[in-house]
Amino acid sequence: MSNEHFQFDQASEKMAPVLLTVARKYLEQGYSTVPIKKGEKRPVINWDIYQDRLPLDSELCDWFEKTDNQIGIVTGRVSGGLFILDFDG
Repeated sequence: MSNEHFQFDQASEKMAPVLLTVARKYLEQGYSTVPIKKGEKRPVINWDIYQDRLPLDSELCDWFEKTDNQIGIVTGRVSGGLFILDFDG
């Protein structure tokens, strides 16, 4: 294993607790979160049910503890009407 890969793995492990904490904060705010594949905008899971309900804390732990998943936020009614404007230049 290259030294560069090892450093990346260590950084990912350090970020996991931070992302779990952030996901929990989003949940406290009423936002539905889902795990997305690192570096992509694609959910790791089938996220259809999270358009209608918030995730459980145990699900957040599965998704963000000891993984390199990143956080996606489900917009719309489930997240209190949250919407995002995305402008590309």
